[in-house]
Amino acid sequence: MAKQCTLQNFTAVFTSSRVRIRRKILTFCIFVLLVVTSLCIVDKYRSKRFCLDGTTNRGVKVTDYFGDNFTLYTRSNSNKAKCPPLPLAVPPDSNIFRCRWYHKPPAPCDFRLRARLSCTKSSPSILYEWVDLDAPPSTYAFDDQCLARVIAERCTEEGLIPRVVHYVNFGPRRLLFHTLLSVLSVLKFAQPCLVILHADYLPYGSHWQALVQLVPNLIHVNRTAPDAIFGHEINSAHHKSDVARLEAMIKFGGIYCDMDHIVLKPLHEVLQHTVVMGKEESDAHFGNGFFLGKPDSIFLKLWYESYRTFDDKVWAYNSILVPAKLYKERGVDLGVHVVDSFFRPDWCKATEEFYENLYEWRNSYGVHLYHNGNRKFFTGRLDMFENSLGEITRYILFGRSYLCTGNKTVGEPVRMDVSGNVF
Repeated sequence: MAKQCTLQNFTAVFTSSRVRIRRKILTFCIFVLLVVTSLCIVDKYRSKRFCLDGTTNRGVKVTDYFGDNFTLYTRSNSNKAKCPPLPLAVPPDSNIFRCRWYHKPPAPCDFRLRARLSCTKSSPSILYEWVDLDAPPSTYAFDDQCLARVIAERCTEEGLIPRVVHYVNFGPRRLLFHTLLSVLSVLKFAQPCLVILHADYLPYGSHWQALVQLVPNLIHVNRTAPDAIFGHEINSAHHKSDVARLEAMIKFGGIYCDMDHIVLKPLHEVLQHTVVMGKEESDAHFGNGFFLGKPDSIFLKLWYESYRTFDDKVWAYNSILVPAKLYKERGVDLGVHVVDSFFRPDWCKATEEFYENLYEWRNSYGVHLYHNGNRKFFTGRLDMFENSLGEITRYILFGRSYLCTGNKTVGEPVRMDVSGNVF
């Protein structure tokens, strides 16, 4: 009997000990749960950072995040405090907005998503963080080593031109709607890893606010307009931009796009070339308003070297005639590919064929709007115009070129406009 009592006592003590351990574990789990819940509540009002390589510092994959975010466009906005951006890869055959959407005021929300570059010894990354709606894009110096690493290691597939798009803008300027349209066309048909604005002043206005909200991978490279090259003075604003874009393309490679150029077809078929240029008026003129290239290309360097004899009073010689001349002399050997549909119609025929009539643009890689010489055609709602400009505007925004005849087209998915309204 004594032995049995002793065994029972031992069993009772052991059992009570396990209960206490379980209670402690349960208490600890509840404590951890409360801490995590508190952190999530606090984190609602703090920045969240995402990595493009699929990892995050908070355990959420960026692909999952943008997938959920795209659902906000197609269904409903579950978080009114945060402005939903466009997905990083907009399908080329998609309509970005519902028919009849146009440039509306910024969304009534508090935060937007912004790209930030981060580099460690082992790996560069593009992080995404929630910032105030009015916060400017992340800014970097032209010689920033992290920027160069990100483009080389994160934005470049082996043997191809980097998926980076460069814009150049000097001086304070209100961003016009056709530039927003240009960037949206780039998102659809180039699907860039980064959109880089080289500028001394950031643009302003409602279209700029819409742009930074919709395009989270837009960054700013702070540059002053060049005032000389090889000892030759540069006074023309156009020539300053010509030099700056060529320097950017030599250093980083990628795609250069003027603010009034619209991309109309996917560019993957030409990314394997070293340099891609487009004819403008004739074989003697290559447009520099849109071109592609790999970094440190010999062709681009020779083009830049031609500025040793630069004369600011001679209009466009180095920017248009020189690359065509170089191509005739050495272009094929230097891996230059020429496209005939970047600048069609050219500047001589744009007014008559594009703005005053309907031009067959559907087989072109892009169209240059030549805005400076055709400003009178840009008054009013471009999506309602019954000319080629109206067709292209509708094609980029709505995925269709013909005029909207009702509130919704047959089979058109539900979309959210930039004001956060779901249809």
